[in-house]
Amino acid sequence: MQMSTLDKLIKQNEFPIVFIGSGISKRYLEDYPNWEGLLREFWSLTQEDSNFYAYLNRLRSSVETQQNQLSKSEINFLTNIKMGSTLEKKINHLFFEEKYHIENLDQEVAYHQSISPFKKALANKFSTYELKENISEEFEQFKKMLIKAQIILTTNYDTLIEDAYNKISKYGVKTYIGQKGFFQQTVGYAELYKLHGCASDPNSIIIGEDDYHKFDENSVLISAKIISLLLNSPIIFLGYSLTDRNVRKIIKDFSSSLSEDERLKMEERLIVVERHEGMDCIVEERINDSELNCCFTLLKTDNFMSVYRKISQINQGVAPSEVRKYQHVIRDLIVDRGKEGSLNSLLIAPNQLDNLEEV
Repeated sequence: MQMSTLDKLIKQNEFPIVFIGSGISKRYLEDYPNWEGLLREFWSLTQEDSNFYAYLNRLRSSVETQQNQLSKSEINFLTNIKMGSTLEKKINHLFFEEKYHIENLDQEVAYHQSISPFKKALANKFSTYELKENISEEFEQFKKMLIKAQIILTTNYDTLIEDAYNKISKYGVKTYIGQKGFFQQTVGYAELYKLHGCASDPNSIIIGEDDYHKFDENSVLISAKIISLLLNSPIIFLGYSLTDRNVRKIIKDFSSSLSEDERLKMEERLIVVERHEGMDCIVEERINDSELNCCFTLLKTDNFMSVYRKISQINQGVAPSEVRKYQHVIRDLIVDRGKEGSLNSLLIAPNQLDNLEEV
């Protein structure tokens, strides 16, 4: 019997890089909206008489006229970010005209801190959440899976991932919001990169055209850092659709940096888990995507519990969070003692590391 891709990961015993999309938050959180639903909800607050879908249809028609060579998913993406820009203008205007109240934001704070009222309203929405009932067993396994991830990347605004991680890990996860982590020297273990911002930092949220343009301006640097991480680790996408623009861009940037031999080797190390409602088994397919110029493994299932259990079996003796803690402490010791010219006199026992620094 042929060994499954997940069993091969266990055998190779490598901590994976895990990308987590909105499908995971939607799976575990009550009333979690998809992108269209989020835009529709905020449209209802703009006091517009125009029908949401009538306006959305006009936007899409405009995109199709200007860029008719694009795929349906790309057209929908551009339509949505145009709607995001429209909503920001409308809601900001209402707030500044004192016709719309936003919790925990007043005019003085908005002025001095240059906070977008629309993004603050988004941050408010995603700053709290409620777990669904009857998911506790699977969610516990989700947390166990998280702590076996070397790096986690997400485009979600909510704090579900870091909250879940920090409840189960003694050392926790180091969180980087927006593009900040891509400009810093990092350890490369137990780190969470929130690519599109976080509810804890309203202005970091990426939602409209200008936001995505600025993000894409730095995409070369971001892709380079992601690629450097991915080259030596298996990659797993959870909660994303194969048509998701973010996933396709990351995979395309990654595959374009590889040689033909490297792309062949990555086939079983690049894994997309796609939800198929009610499917208890895990159906494995090899996908050859000419647009992405690569092959990858697609796992179709609704049995995420089994996927999490497999990943949780990876065991290198210490968790990535412990590796990050000790590497961080050792690096700081070396830098500090190196500046003092006393590296040759530095001696420390392993059991002293825990007492040196909390990170």
